[in-house]
Order: sequence, then C-alpha cells, then structure tokens
Amino acid sequence: MRIACAALAWMIALAANAAAQTTFVSVMEDVPLAPGLTETGTALSFASAEGQILQAAAVGAVKRADIEVYYAQALPALGWSTDPEAGALVFKRGRELLAIDITASAPGVSEAKFRLVARQAPPKLD
Repeated sequence: MRIACAALAWMIALAANAAAQTTFVSVMEDVPLAPGLTETGTALSFASAEGQILQAAAVGAVKRADIEVYYAQALPALGWSTDPEAGALVFKRGRELLAIDITASAPGVSEAKFRLVARQAPPKLD
C-alpha cells in the first residue's frame, strides 16, 4: 500500500510539473506553444458583435514536422478536432476555428503563425 501511495504521489507531482512548464500563446489562453517556440510579440486581438479574431506568431529552431506532430497530439486533448477538408493544421472546437501556418523564417528556424476565429452564437428568437 505504501508503495502504491508513493507511486501515485510521484505521478501527480510529475503531471503537475509538466503542466507548470507548458507555455500558452499569449492571446489564446488554451493554445499551447510547441516546445522550442517563443512568441515574437506580434499578437493581435480584434472583437466585434460577430465574434473575435486572435493572431500571434512564434519562432524557434524546431523542425516543421515536430511542430505538426505536437499540435496534432496536444490540441485534441484540449477539445480541438482536426478539419480534414481545411488542411493538416486547421482545428475546430464549437464555434472556434484555429489555423496554424508553419514556414521557414531562416535556415533551421521555423515560424508558426496562429489565427483563431471565434464566432458568436446567433441570438435566440423568442
């Protein structure tokens, strides 16, 4: 029993440490930054009665394929689903659409551009 409790405590501590190390896109509170990426400080937020548009960019010495794999694994755990018709790095969640565009900004350096469009629910007619 003591060993099971110690193992459980160790697993909880490990999970808490991993969660504490996750960095999120500044204007998108539940979109994590892939390891090795750093935001460029070009975030944008626009809101209207129809919804909201959020944009951000991040760069790092990370391979495009590694970024793609990270988001394909991380985002479904946060409630996002892929949109096969829209492309590999386009995700949907409710009325939200997240597109991630990855390009090479310099040799060995990738840039990820994030665009999140959240549409307001249509008003209910009584």
